[in-house]
Amino acid sequence: MSCGKCLNAGLSNPPQYCIFSEGHGGPCSYTSSTFVSPQPIRFREYPYLGVKFKKLDPEAIIPTRKTADSAGFDLHSLEDRFIPPGQTMRIRTGIACAIPPGFVGLVKPRSSVFFKGGDLDGTIDADYRGELQLQIHNTTNWNFVVQKGERYAQLVVVAYVAESMEVDELDPTDRGTGGFGSTGK
Repeated sequence: MSCGKCLNAGLSNPPQYCIFSEGHGGPCSYTSSTFVSPQPIRFREYPYLGVKFKKLDPEAIIPTRKTADSAGFDLHSLEDRFIPPGQTMRIRTGIACAIPPGFVGLVKPRSSVFFKGGDLDGTIDADYRGELQLQIHNTTNWNFVVQKGERYAQLVVVAYVAESMEVDELDPTDRGTGGFGSTGK
């Protein structure tokens, strides 16, 4: 019998733990799945399911999403820098954050930055509390200019799967082992 408050209802392969905020957080008898999470997400223990930002420098700019449908929080530079051609430099933001358990922050370049020759990528784990820094790589033959206060990256927060298992066979798919252009042009 289900706890009755479980978000597992309707999932094709639900976890064995109730993850609803009013649920019991323990084993959910709704499912017969073999998945067991060592630390089930209990939203009632983390009541704010959003990203918390903290200024580490008074001149830092708190990240925001510019529109209702923007996926990422814009990250601003705290300093002016020139990045020489082919070089990578860390750029300070003066911001720290708390990402909810069960989620990860992916740092992606804003499209305008990538178009101008700046490239960056990063991963912010939920338990990291240090300053967010942007590692910008200059892909051009001229200096890449970083200006204080400008937006260079986005922090996109997504859920992740933390469990894995070794198996003898993988579930078959239509694509199979095809890669690198196998789905057509």
